[in-house]
Amino acid sequence: MKRSWLSRIAVLSLLVASVAINILQGTRILKLERVLDSRAHGGGLSVGSSVPPLELTTVSGEHARIEYNSAATPTLLYVFSPSCIWCRRNATAFKTLTSTMRSKLRVIGISLSQDGMAAFRTESGIDFPVYVPSPKTSSAYNLGETPTTILVSRTGVVLRLWNGAYTGVAKSSVEDYFHLKLPAL
Repeated sequence: MKRSWLSRIAVLSLLVASVAINILQGTRILKLERVLDSRAHGGGLSVGSSVPPLELTTVSGEHARIEYNSAATPTLLYVFSPSCIWCRRNATAFKTLTSTMRSKLRVIGISLSQDGMAAFRTESGIDFPVYVPSPKTSSAYNLGETPTTILVSRTGVVLRLWNGAYTGVAKSSVEDYFHLKLPAL
């Protein structure tokens, strides 16, 4: 009888420990999901949100304002930084995307820095307009992570958002959305 009682206590202890571990793991998973969701939605910018027109500066220092309804097609924004190693690695894949979708999208580059931009454009083969964002645009679009790709409708609504280089899930998602095959990085 005494052994049966000890066996029950041992089983109960294991059950309590298992429940505690599951609760801890569940909490960690929820925290990670929130982090990933925040990254996937640009920490505030998300699919379905309306965005204001772009307030930018040209390479020559002139003010530019880009309205979404002025284009006949959706606008694909590519946010990069010339010093970003992943932006450099992603250049060939993004060029494949833009050359394939050129007739269906207006492509605009947004460089978070002018330092090294001319060399980066040449090395990357960028053949679309590139601007530097105003503080207003940087804030409204929560710009900071590079590379970031944002697809915006003609009415200024975010249709899709991809943070990071085109690897793994991001690569598959871009390929599925645009029905194309991207080169590996």
